Amino acid sequence: MRCQGEAKATPLLESADSIIAGYVCRNGHVSRVVYFATNPDTNWFEDFLRNQLGDRIRSKDIRKATRHGWELGSNAEKEMSTSIAQFYWTFYPLNEEERNYGTSLCSKERGCGKLFTQSISENSVLCPECSKKMR
Repeated sequence: MRCQGEAKATPLLESADSIIAGYVCRNGHVSRVVYFATNPDTNWFEDFLRNQLGDRIRSKDIRKATRHGWELGSNAEKEMSTSIAQFYWTFYPLNEEERNYGTSLCSKERGCGKLFTQSISENSVLCPECSKKMR
């Protein structure tokens, strides 16, 4: 369950002053989750991720980056007077067992649109809960 081609930023949660998006491959695999906010709260972001992915979330896998308008496109460059903080989560497997599982996004069209973990040998577009409902 690895990306074949381009990953697309897909909004997971949006509000007036923040956005969380996952970089999602065509097969539903999520390579990274990013969080932009006017006043970012890393504890809130970690809780958001942990509520969906449980113990897969480790604090050390959440990192901070600074983004500038020129990196985010011409519209952002015109509107931004300063840089903004971005927090992102990428899962870094520690052992062979962890490498056997990937993060996926449940289909927003037929499912709940939440993150879930599945074996890399599976290609389900629905999380286990939504799969049960479809039966």
